[in-house]
Amino acid sequence: MPLLHPAGGLIYHARAARLARGRWAGFRSQIEEWLFNWQPKAEGLIIVGPSAGYSLSSDWLAQFQSVVAIDFDPLAQPLFRTRHRHCRLTRWIDEDILPVSEKGIDWRPLRKRLREFPHHAILFSNVLGQVAMSSPHEDAIERSLCNLADLLTGREWASYHDRLSAPYQPTLPKDAQHRNDFELACSAFREGGEVVSHSTNRLALGLPCKTFAWECRPNYWHLIEACHATL
Repeated sequence: MPLLHPAGGLIYHARAARLARGRWAGFRSQIEEWLFNWQPKAEGLIIVGPSAGYSLSSDWLAQFQSVVAIDFDPLAQPLFRTRHRHCRLTRWIDEDILPVSEKGIDWRPLRKRLREFPHHAILFSNVLGQVAMSSPHEDAIERSLCNLADLLTGREWASYHDRLSAPYQPTLPKDAQHRNDFELACSAFREGGEVVSHSTNRLALGLPCKTFAWECRPNYWHLIEACHATL
């Protein structure tokens, strides 16, 4: 990951240092509540794309006997360890575990780690909605994400991820029904203007969902979808 990548590296960490305790505080609290409502039975956890763990709860992480983090941001590991001192971080894997091509996401690195840690639950930490943002293959990536639930059959897993983003605050849907991008944009972003899709439109089909509003940077909002699958 380049140090100036907008989803990681210097830009992202500098923004987080300014906003994590202010504008991000409400969102972080909502994610913490959602995480505590997802109670996997596994004693171990794989976190895919945690960055420095700005939106993760230290109290929630502390319940796991083993935490494996996978992130290829070179600045993320020391910041994560500082932020979550009581987390039992047994291994940090510096790897792009979701590489993409014109065919979409290559799932082989993830399959390898699933075999390596067969009894761990898996959390995709606000990462799946960023995969397509720096790639010209958005449609192929969206099709790939439809296969994720099948890939994780037999695992406890959860994800919170970007669905849509726009330069104005969304109105959150009152129900937990999964919607396609057009319906979600019409219900949440009613002011008009450009709404960006993050290619996760069909990721959570058939799963219980919640939506959150995150002011990622001043006056620019992301609509976050959270879903989980239990055994």
